[in-house]
Amino acid sequence: MSERINQLVNNNREWAAPFEIDNPLTLRQLAQQQASEYHWVDCSDSSVVANTIVDLQLGKDLQLRNVASRVNHSDPNVCFYLNI
Repeated sequence: MSERINQLVNNNREWAAPFEIDNPLTLRQLAQQQASEYHWVDCSDSSVVANTIVDLQLGKDLQLRNVASRVNHSDPNVCFYLNI
């Protein structure tokens, strides 16, 4: 792996260790299921993390990020994603 990728992996480990101590089993439970209560469509270049600005726990929102937050209602991928 490149040095940049190694840094991202290390950053994730540093984030996950204290999170796991404060929230035992949360990451394991999230890894076993995907049943988000909210779907959030956002711009792919947004620096805002949606679950942070609406105060949701990890796994409570499923984010679709794309250019300009555009959604084509006839796109089968979007229909599946939004359950419509």
